[in-house]
Amino acid sequence: MPVKTLHLPDGRTFRFGRKRPVARHPMLSFKNYMVPGVPAPPPTADYTPAATEALQQMYENDTLGDCVIAAVEHVEGVLTGNANPPPLLYTNDQTT
Repeated sequence: MPVKTLHLPDGRTFRFGRKRPVARHPMLSFKNYMVPGVPAPPPTADYTPAATEALQQMYENDTLGDCVIAAVEHVEGVLTGNANPPPLLYTNDQTT
């Protein structure tokens, strides 16, 4: 796209358009940090079977609307259920 130039009668000139950014640092590339011989990730990863009991809990989200707290408790249930079953379950008194 051409840059538009405006010439004023008093001799001043204005140029309109995008100015190209100046590269101030080297651009990083992911391929420079790839380690050869690393195995490919598995096609799927499902962590829910070991944590089904924790994921089925509501944790007072239906009455209090504490979705952030309930989400943290679900994450802890998934992590502990997959690391060392059974999953950590909270009571409603611990949630409030």
